[in-house]
Parts: sequence; C-alpha cells; structure tokens
Amino acid sequence: MKYWRNYCKLVAGARLLHQRSITREQMLRGHQLIVSFVEEFELLYYQRKESRIHFCRQSIHALLHIGPEIPRLGPGAGYTQWPMERTIGNLGEEIRQPSQPFANLAERGTR
Repeated sequence: MKYWRNYCKLVAGARLLHQRSITREQMLRGHQLIVSFVEEFELLYYQRKESRIHFCRQSIHALLHIGPEIPRLGPGAGYTQWPMERTIGNLGEEIRQPSQPFANLAERGTR
C-alpha cells in the first residue's frame, strides 16, 4: 500500500502540473505532491544509500524542477516532451498512402 500511495502522489502532482492552464494554488499543490513523492521514493527504493543510488534516475530529480519553472515557462503541457512526442505520433499516422506517403502530411502542414 505504501508504494501505491507514493505512486498516486506522482500521478496527482503530474496531472496538476501538466494542465493547459494552472492556478497558483494548483501549482503549489502539484509541487508539494511531487516533493513528497521524491522524498518517499528515496526512502522506499534506495533508502538514501550510496550503494543503491543507481535506483534513482535523474528523471526523478528532474520532477522537482517542474513546479518552480511554471512561472517562467508556463504549464508543462506547453513545453515538455509529451506534447512533442504526441505531435510526432499524430503526424506519423498521417503517412498512409503507399504511392505518395507524404501527401497527407503535406496537406496537414498546409492547413
């Protein structure tokens, strides 16, 4: 149950911080959830032991910077990797015609 609760903090914090628009209160709450997640992650998975540091990836630490960067960069939905990856995936789906594979893609670009 403790692992599930820890994971739920990550999900709740990420959902708050990656909205298209966000209030200051939501930003603070999301950051608080992420900080709590990271602290518990360190205790649960590598227990802050040097011999287990390989369990803690840089992506876990990077989560701590999402909330404080919102006033400068805006909500995460506008600049993180997920919107870009989704766009690339959507554009890849447009390449469907075997004879002219980029016709759909070019038409979308024109629009």
